Order: sequence, then C-alpha cells, then structure tokens
Amino acid sequence: MPAIIPIPETAETQSYGDIEIVTTFGEPQAEYAALHRTSGLLDLPFRGILEVTGRDRHTFLNNLLTNQVFDKNTKTPLVVGSKVYAFLLNAKTGR
Repeated sequence: MPAIIPIPETAETQSYGDIEIVTTFGEPQAEYAALHRTSGLLDLPFRGILEVTGRDRHTFLNNLLTNQVFDKNTKTPLVVGSKVYAFLLNAKTGR
C-alpha cells in the first residue's frame, strides 16, 4: 500500500480520475531551481502495473511495447517483479 504523505497548505493540486495530483508545492521557480542544483521527486500515481502470464508472454510484450522485456545481451527474460518503461503500441499505427 502506498504511503500517505501530508500535502502542505501551499501546494496546488489537480484532479486526475479519483485522485489528486500535486502540480506545485507553492513556488514553481524554487522547485525548478532545486531540480537543477540537487534532485527531485516525481509523483506518478496514475501509472499502472501490467501483469502478463503465459508461455509466450515475452514475445507478446515485445511485439506490443516500445521496450524489450528481456536482457538484450544474454537474451534472458527480466526477473519477475522487475520493470521497464515503455509505451503501448496500437495495431493501427504501431505507435
């Protein structure tokens, strides 16, 4: 279960489905400057998890996604529970 973190009074949010996403914590210029000096945290609560099972799942996913679901050097599948970022292709345009 995700952690619930209190949102400061200065934060601005927007609705995304049935959740609220923070768009700024009150000072966008300061947030931007901090990203360039150090690091930042990006909340992506709208992302989902896709679980595919079956003998041909790797071939299926490789034909459907823009990223590989196996190690390119060893040709072995990703370990269960690992992840890759990818876009889902469609049949009409392939993108």
